Amino acid sequence: MSLNHFRAKSSVSSRFFYALSVAIGVIFILSTALSWKLIGNEWENWREACADITQFHAFHAALDVSNDLAGERAYSHELLFCHSANKEQCWNALVTQRQKTDTALAKIPLSLQPAGFMPEMQRRLATARQKIDMFRDRLLMDPGAAGQAIDSMMAATDYYHSDLFRHISSLLLLNPAALGPTLRAQALGELRDESGKLGAEVLLPLKTRTPIPERNRETLVKGIQRIETDWKILEIQGKEYEWMPEFGKRVQNTQQIYEQEGIPLIRTLMSQSDKGQPYGMSADDFARHYHASLREFNDLLARYMKGLNAYYQQEQKEAMLQFYQVIATLIALYTAGAFLLIYCRTRILKPVISLNAMIENISNGQAQAGIHTEDADFHGLFPSLNELKHRLNEDSQLIRALQSKSETDALTSLFNRGAFDDKATQMLAVSGPEMPVWLIMLDIDHFKSVNDTWGHPVGDDVLVALAATLKHNSQQQHTLARLGGEEFAIIFPAAEASIVVEYASAIQRAIRALRFSMEGDVSLQITSSFGIASGWSCTLSELLKNADDELYRAKKSGRDRICIRS
Repeated sequence: MSLNHFRAKSSVSSRFFYALSVAIGVIFILSTALSWKLIGNEWENWREACADITQFHAFHAALDVSNDLAGERAYSHELLFCHSANKEQCWNALVTQRQKTDTALAKIPLSLQPAGFMPEMQRRLATARQKIDMFRDRLLMDPGAAGQAIDSMMAATDYYHSDLFRHISSLLLLNPAALGPTLRAQALGELRDESGKLGAEVLLPLKTRTPIPERNRETLVKGIQRIETDWKILEIQGKEYEWMPEFGKRVQNTQQIYEQEGIPLIRTLMSQSDKGQPYGMSADDFARHYHASLREFNDLLARYMKGLNAYYQQEQKEAMLQFYQVIATLIALYTAGAFLLIYCRTRILKPVISLNAMIENISNGQAQAGIHTEDADFHGLFPSLNELKHRLNEDSQLIRALQSKSETDALTSLFNRGAFDDKATQMLAVSGPEMPVWLIMLDIDHFKSVNDTWGHPVGDDVLVALAATLKHNSQQQHTLARLGGEEFAIIFPAAEASIVVEYASAIQRAIRALRFSMEGDVSLQITSSFGIASGWSCTLSELLKNADDELYRAKKSGRDRICIRS
């Protein structure tokens, strides 16, 4: 074998040695970067799980106060309308409930309270309690004073929900997986609060033996519809239900008790009021019986929050185990990498170095005797690092699906109230006097009679058909939403009122043209009333109130009307 041939082999070996060294260095650097990325991702997942636990406890504290306020409101009503023989018993129950409310209020973390919230909440609560305390030892003789006491307690609870819950919602930045449990917990809290408000709407008319006012009646109808929506939300069972044995049956049992004992009381009084008949019970009897129909609500919320806490604890534990498993896996990989380096040095690099030394000796004319060549077999470089790259991608489709679900009304596929508020607020922020924002609120006329006559499935078909009509007649800049029950809203910018009225008239005609075939060749037609308002320097609440006032005026003026406030 010639000297040039040995020199050529030596040059090839040197280049191979250099390439192998560079490849090992690049692999080490990439492996280190990927390792830290994996550890960082798992650490972030663990931190999110811990944050979910913290946020859950904060949300739990807020729901406890909401629940206790609803209970205090119920006991306050019992004290206002009870007979003298029951005054002491009602007072003791109210005092006990007030202590629970105060204890729950004190547990709300300061970090979740908006500025000035607690002093104002305590002031409102103290004012309401002072007015209710006037009836501790005396019977209700002045309906006006009783109405003020009821309104004052309602104002305190409404302030709690409007200020604290809105502030907490902006702080609870839960990941999409926690969205479902949060919505179901909110539904439970709203069920207790809304059911209590229904009773407050009929107490004073019942005590004074006067008809239920129209506004109270509409509040009752919408409240019942919101309660029905909350029950439907609870029918969607999430992963957390695995930690709540028999919870689904308890939900059904609670719903059955309320719909058999509570709702019939409300509907009976509404029917007697509509027909001008004398009420069949006293305010005291109603307060006690209606409060009894709510007895399972507190236990239902407590059981759900207990199970939800166990669920979040398990999620945190699994995130921690996953974090440790990633670390253990990476340690094993680095150990295998170190073994590979040792193996390459022993089985590859040493033979190459020995070969270079032999070639150098030959080139210097030294004897070749005693030259020993080690086994130089190659077994590959274990190309397994590529698999790690695929574990860094997140499933963005799930996130988008959950986001869409949180903004969409399940029945009509329009925006829900929360999404509508966000988009409407954004429109108002960029509106001006030359291009104000217009809000159209429409309500199906006599929708209750549709449900009562043909059943709720037909009512749902009517709502879906109306939503499709709105979509068909809408434009890109229009935002459509179902605010609740049979009430819908459309908000968009427009320069002139005539454009808005023409658009509303087109929708009105399209709704009148809808036909629904019933049994016996009966054709059902519907109409809607419209309330329109505009604004650019006002808040969303003011715009909603103005449009709602116009809608109420359209209802009072005969329905199937368009009333506008420019």
